[in-house]
Amino acid sequence: MTHVLLFCTAEEAKPLVPEISAFDAHPSGANGHFFLVEPRSGPSNEQPFKEILKEGEAFETDFIGASKQDCQKWALENDKSKNIVDGLIAILDARSAKDRTLVIQFYNDPKGPKLECGDFGILPKELGLWYEFRIDYKKVPDVIASFEVGDYDQVYPVYFGRKEELTDEHGVFDVAKAEALMQQPYIDQLKDPRS
Repeated sequence: MTHVLLFCTAEEAKPLVPEISAFDAHPSGANGHFFLVEPRSGPSNEQPFKEILKEGEAFETDFIGASKQDCQKWALENDKSKNIVDGLIAILDARSAKDRTLVIQFYNDPKGPKLECGDFGILPKELGLWYEFRIDYKKVPDVIASFEVGDYDQVYPVYFGRKEELTDEHGVFDVAKAEALMQQPYIDQLKDPRS
């Protein structure tokens, strides 16, 4: 199973880490969807990434107060594990404590594919940038599946071409609608609804 790096940048979001780390985990409790990033030094043989916090287990992180850019930089410098979803990170911030959303970011690697996506043109538009989606944390498994095993010809037009359409007035991207759009015939996904 692959994982997304999870950063917690706000003290008030730390109480959510046990719930979010265990959400939709394997029934055995063996693994969840995240690697919890704690020390800036990264995991070691003595202290590997935690996946799920046990009841009452402390979560300490060096990323309280860190910016999104700090998390991005750390991820790019330390993403050497074969079990990490390439280019995805998640961030719990101060807002997460209020509305139970998290920020999921996708890094469009300069060496990655450039895909021509119908009316949208090439997606994502720019290489070497992070693209951000605020989502309900319960939708993380769907996002991981889309980016890890989904067909980029379907995923990119929906996530990048229709981001504005699928983001509500509170700035939350509707993953359920995105997944439904990806079930439509391929040609419909390539049409920009604004044109």
